Amino acid sequence: MPINISRKSNGNGINYTYEADGPADHALIPNDIYFRDKTDSLIYYKNSAGTVLSLFNEIDTPTTDALVHVMPSGSDATGQRADISKPFLTLEAARDASLIGDTIIVYPGTYTVTTTDANGLSKVGVHFYFYPGCTVSKATAGPMFSNVGLAQASNVYGKAVFSISGTGTTFIAEFGNALEHTFEATSCTSIAPCVGTFMMRNNTVVTMNVDTVTSSSHIFAEYNHGTLLIVGTRLKINGKNWTANGGIINGAYYMEDMDILINANILRSQTTTLFFGLSQGTLTINADRILCDVPTNTYLFQIGNVSDVTISVVCSFCIGAAVSGGNTKCYIQGRSRNNTINSGYLECSSVERFTSSGGRSKITQSLIDESSTTYPLYVSGGIVDANIMRTNGHFLTAGVDFEVTGGVLNLHTIETFSSGANRGTGVHRLVNGGTLNLYGDLVIPNFVDGPPYISTYGIRLQSGTLNIYGAIYNLCNNALVPADGHGIIWSGGKLICNGTRLYKYAANAAHIRATTAGLQLRVLAGGLSTNTNSGLLDGQSSINRIVVAANNLATQVRITVQGNPAETFNVPIAFGTTAAIAAQLVTLINASGTLNASASQDNPGVDTYLYVTNDAVGLTQTIDNLINTSTNPVRDPGYSFTEIAGGLILQSTNIE
Repeated sequence: MPINISRKSNGNGINYTYEADGPADHALIPNDIYFRDKTDSLIYYKNSAGTVLSLFNEIDTPTTDALVHVMPSGSDATGQRADISKPFLTLEAARDASLIGDTIIVYPGTYTVTTTDANGLSKVGVHFYFYPGCTVSKATAGPMFSNVGLAQASNVYGKAVFSISGTGTTFIAEFGNALEHTFEATSCTSIAPCVGTFMMRNNTVVTMNVDTVTSSSHIFAEYNHGTLLIVGTRLKINGKNWTANGGIINGAYYMEDMDILINANILRSQTTTLFFGLSQGTLTINADRILCDVPTNTYLFQIGNVSDVTISVVCSFCIGAAVSGGNTKCYIQGRSRNNTINSGYLECSSVERFTSSGGRSKITQSLIDESSTTYPLYVSGGIVDANIMRTNGHFLTAGVDFEVTGGVLNLHTIETFSSGANRGTGVHRLVNGGTLNLYGDLVIPNFVDGPPYISTYGIRLQSGTLNIYGAIYNLCNNALVPADGHGIIWSGGKLICNGTRLYKYAANAAHIRATTAGLQLRVLAGGLSTNTNSGLLDGQSSINRIVVAANNLATQVRITVQGNPAETFNVPIAFGTTAAIAAQLVTLINASGTLNASASQDNPGVDTYLYVTNDAVGLTQTIDNLINTSTNPVRDPGYSFTEIAGGLILQSTNIE
């Protein structure tokens, strides 16, 4: 078969002069020649004795003047450069014998690095290739490889297993000097007290092909660990499973003009934020999972206030991000656990918890809360556009759970569900400052599966502004919780309806339950419609405060509610303290099956007083037959529509 006699260069850098169509052609290849066999795509070298040596797959090595061989059976005393029959025993001896342009070929075996040179094994223009099965360790001071101060890069190729440990040992590899570097390995392990696994310096271009990295500290640490500014690093990582006790990249100071691309299966930190200190540049991550073993207050990355970083993450799951850079832009495609922002821009898809105190952010797909004990969506500042498609219910509440105390929350399409096992009590959709713009449909399901029975209202408005452009569907119609099913509980702030639809199904519920007199309901051009022909605005008629006396012989409170039979409650002195008696009165009143009233306390079990509140429209509450108690009204009736700015108010049972 013919031999292809033309100078070739594969895509990864090694030059060869011939291509053979198969092993039968190897005899036709001249001596001292590199060639490629097209049947297996391997690079071969035919030495001066005519022996054909299988080198490696096409790898990124420059044109070499010679190969230097290292084998467990070699000898440093007899080893010679460019002679495979006389290999070296140690990596240090092979390095010392090598010249610029040489490649050191390391054969399977176990090697211990003892050099304490500032550059470790690295040498100007000398490269290493490690066959699979090579295990290399170092426990002496300094790095294993370092390009710092070299005029030409010293690259590392192949499939070695590297590890470092011991006092004074710094890194497996250091990169710097405005050079382009390539580093390949099967795995790298750094064990404390090592500073890290790799180190970066200014204007460094590094391509990393390492399957597994395990670090007892940070994997990448920037030069001098916080004392100098790192500028101009270009880093490309291809890996599988990278785990650090610290961060993946830790810039204790700032790293500017960075361009980082990471392709990996799993990125994991055991203790802290994975990426810290990026202040300018781009970070792109494609990974299956990005994790931290201690999720509290830890994030995928944290960005400083002077940052100008663009970050793109594609993953199936990550721990989330903390964005605080004024010009930082972050895009996360995939599910994340906890995202926070106080400036810049953050866009994510499915997220479990989201906190905004500034900046602009967007939730493009869904808020999925399964286990948190605080609000999954908390807005105290900034602007949040949330297109929430589906939630699994708050651990303490149910449905789409949010709190707005400042800023703006734009809430779009909503679907909610929650199981009884995840429900409890609490304020779970609260506007207490800022602005909530409800554009989509908020649906509150009917819970019939058993306790705990929550207060299943739609939204509680205490202060700030609630603009409703969509609908509130409250499907709650559980006879065991007759006070539930309100669309809005309103005690303060501005309520503005514009194209609003309110639906309720509980007989004693109101579309809008007002708890403070003099509130102003604004209806704009889009109008307001309900699915009932009455009960749009419901003001609780009155609240009375009842104080239990200190020296009571018996306590008898009689509550007379217009239209209902009177009901008497008795608690004997033997029951306990006045605080305990007051708490028992609350329990008895709330357990009543006939009264349209409910009882509460500011501090249950501590207060010696209680409140009794009407739970029906237009009722007058009378409290008499007082023994060792006193009563005074907290609020009198008085509610009405004011500031009807325009539009149409339509109440009809035909509205669906």
